[in-house]
Amino acid sequence: MRPRNVDEVIGQDHLLGNESSLLRSSLRCDRLPSILLWGPPGTGKTSIARAIANSTNSMSNSYRFVSLSAVNAGVKDVRDVVDEARRVRKMKRTVLFVDEVHRFNKSQQDSFLPVIEDGSVVFVGATTENPSFHLITPLLSRCRVLQLKPLRPEDIAVILKRAVGDSERGVERSVGVRVGVEEGVIDFLSSNCDGDARVALNALEISATTAAASLARRRHQKGEVFTPVEEVEKEEEEEEEEGSMDPSRAGPFDQCSEASTDKDRINGDLDGRRSSDHASIDRKNGERRDGSSIEIAMITLEDAKEAFQCKHVAYDKAGEEHYNLISALHKSMRGSDGDASIYWLARMLEGGEEPLYIARRLVRFASEDVGLADPAALTQAVACYQACHFLGMPECNVILAQCVAYLALAPKSVAVYRAIEAAQKVVKDSVGQNEPVPLHLRNAPTKLMKDLGYGKGYIYPPDDPFSSSQSYLPPSLQGYRFLDWPTSSDDQV
Repeated sequence: MRPRNVDEVIGQDHLLGNESSLLRSSLRCDRLPSILLWGPPGTGKTSIARAIANSTNSMSNSYRFVSLSAVNAGVKDVRDVVDEARRVRKMKRTVLFVDEVHRFNKSQQDSFLPVIEDGSVVFVGATTENPSFHLITPLLSRCRVLQLKPLRPEDIAVILKRAVGDSERGVERSVGVRVGVEEGVIDFLSSNCDGDARVALNALEISATTAAASLARRRHQKGEVFTPVEEVEKEEEEEEEEGSMDPSRAGPFDQCSEASTDKDRINGDLDGRRSSDHASIDRKNGERRDGSSIEIAMITLEDAKEAFQCKHVAYDKAGEEHYNLISALHKSMRGSDGDASIYWLARMLEGGEEPLYIARRLVRFASEDVGLADPAALTQAVACYQACHFLGMPECNVILAQCVAYLALAPKSVAVYRAIEAAQKVVKDSVGQNEPVPLHLRNAPTKLMKDLGYGKGYIYPPDDPFSSSQSYLPPSLQGYRFLDWPTSSDDQV
């Protein structure tokens, strides 16, 4: 069901909806730029790339389309494509589409740079990962990054209706029978796929297969022979061909074809033959043209729900969405929004996130964002980690939720976080110039060390709790304050 040209692309209006957009302007001028299509799965990256190639060939035939997948392509495959692109450059430019381009290593990505630079190749890469993290800077500088958005439910609905109605490329062709859908099925599928057209189409195909199996079972129970729609079409085509060779079954204009003109054939009653006993399928009404019904597999809402037994949740434990969600959880807790915090936790758990990863992040949060405002938060977080380790999923979900709620509602202080950041910065900036530990702060376990002055002048606080004359920082940092607690209201919420 991939679009055959850019006009058939559904969604991504910010890229293709405007006639003055980069892609449409480039197609009109027959000057394609190198681009990177970045977006979640099922948003049309591969479809747009192929539609661009088809559109250019239909206009000027000045490009050749070559596709590689970084999943199974190696250095040799890349080298072969590059060499061939240079060889045919004078005749045609090569549109090189690389799917999952983020999987290529640095040397493989480097190999594209010369041919992009000299114009031998128009590079079109597709990736689900943030290009700034996974692609080399020289490649990014030579390409326009176009971000694709998750498809809207109304866009998914259009795609699904097209799949149901298209007899040549839709689900009818894949399951072998005419397919219909009950009210509510399209809306259900389009609203439960997280903007992923591939997920929606797969669910539609599974639903259609289930419906076709139910239809075959019902007809078998009635003792009827189940005939797939394409077999009916084939039989009728063969009958029509045989009928066209039989003069006794020809229409009046066929019998006197020598006296007929083209105009006569257009305006004459040529439906005599078509309306005879050689019936064909009327797709609009679900009937053969002789009035007899054909097999229709009706997809019910229950079929669609069965296809979505494991509801799709857009999440990638190793990709950008992983970091987006943990960031949302962290910021919601920092903002003391308990409801949002619980929601983002649920998103991560339903996406299959490792609970111990979440628990580790909560331990960090307890010190970084709650800190001295509620020292018991760290104890809660450590206990949460241990409980998750003992129980595992799904039992530990409530443990995580309790800890998340506690941290979200706890008072906040970043005094400790800012203190250690400031101290580490001072140490890093003084590398090679860090002062030695003052003698009075050094331990003196031996006589030699005591003779050298180690520990001399040290005041033992329990013996003199009110003494404030003793310094603990190096001389150059005397009076420097790292921990601003508890006087600064900026550090506590």
